[in-house]
This record gives sequence, structure tokens and C-alpha cells, in this order.
Amino acid sequence: MLHRHLLKAPAEINLEKIEAMIEAGADLRRPDHQGKIPLVRAVEQGNADIANAMLASDPGLLKDPDIAGDVLLAMLDKGACDTDFAVKLVRNGSNLRRRDMQGNTPLILAAARGHTHVALAIAKADPEGITLVNDAGSDAAMWAAFSNDTEVLQAVWKGDNVNRVTENGDSAVVLAKMMQASVALKWLRDNGADSGPEKPSRKPPQNSL
Repeated sequence: MLHRHLLKAPAEINLEKIEAMIEAGADLRRPDHQGKIPLVRAVEQGNADIANAMLASDPGLLKDPDIAGDVLLAMLDKGACDTDFAVKLVRNGSNLRRRDMQGNTPLILAAARGHTHVALAIAKADPEGITLVNDAGSDAAMWAAFSNDTEVLQAVWKGDNVNRVTENGDSAVVLAKMMQASVALKWLRDNGADSGPEKPSRKPPQNSL
């Protein structure tokens, strides 16, 4: 029942009804058909009031590393992200290897969405996970280049991953050229990246996020 209410459009959500369900003992840890618990749905909706009501009812939710990792993913996939809270989740033991439905890790999303400080915190907390790829084969270095973010590029550079190429021919250099990300492109070339095609003809792989 609670899940059905959370899947409504934000403007249609009845906060009082949901709060009443929470107070009545709704199971806040029961996943829906996509494996997401109510807290993650509330974060996806950007509804801080509902999320806070859930955390007040069950303060232990974010102590579960997987739940905290899923909340982090939901936060990072939004254009606006509470950077301080996201970094706190990273530092407090969130599972940084959790993945969304496209196989993105928190680091990949942070790099792609321009959440620089969060991406740097993740790279520091989980240095072994910086070369993980999503279902489309792209990694954090590619999306940092896409975002023209040399701070993140430097943090995730392993020496060889800057030349990783997906099955579709995407690479960090290709994405930097597509987006005319001149600062990232110069950094990549200065740090050993292959030049890539002169005129990339494909659009950025937005559907991989």
C-alpha cells in the first residue's frame, strides 16, 4: 500500500496519509517490485518530508550499508544533491558498490552528474572501485571527462583506464570531444590518453545512465 502511494507523481502524493501509514507501523524495509524500499522511493521523488518521517520512525535504516548505498544512488541521480549529507553517507559506511538499474555505481553517477565533492569522497573511500563500469561499459573516468571535471579525472585515473573503450566506441577522449570539454581533453592528452577520432559523430551515451 505504501509503495503505491510513493509511486504517484510528486504533486499527487498525500503527505498526511503517508505519515499516518508510517505511524501505523508500515513496513519501511519491504522492497517493491524493483527492489527499492520506501525510503529510496521518497528520495527519488525529492520528498524530504516523507524521507525524514521514515528515518524518524526507523532511525536504523541508514545503518544498513545496502540501504544507505541505495539512498546515495537515488540522491546522486538527481540534478540537485545535498552534498554534505551524501558525503556523510559515503564516510559512514555506505555500500559504494551498489548499482542502479543501469549498473551505475555511486561514483559513476557522481562523476556524470557533476557532484565533484561526493565523487572525490567515494574515490578516497573505495579506491579499488574506481574502475568499475556500468552495463554500457562506461566508467567514472569517461563521465568525469563528459562533465569536464579534471578533479575527478585525477582522482579516478589508474594509468590505463583513461583509454578504456566501450563496445559502442566511447572513451573518455571521445566524450570530452563530444561535449567540447577542452579542459578535460587537455588533461587526458597530458596524461597519456589516446587521441581518439578527430570528429566524433555519435551523441553522448545518455541512455547508459
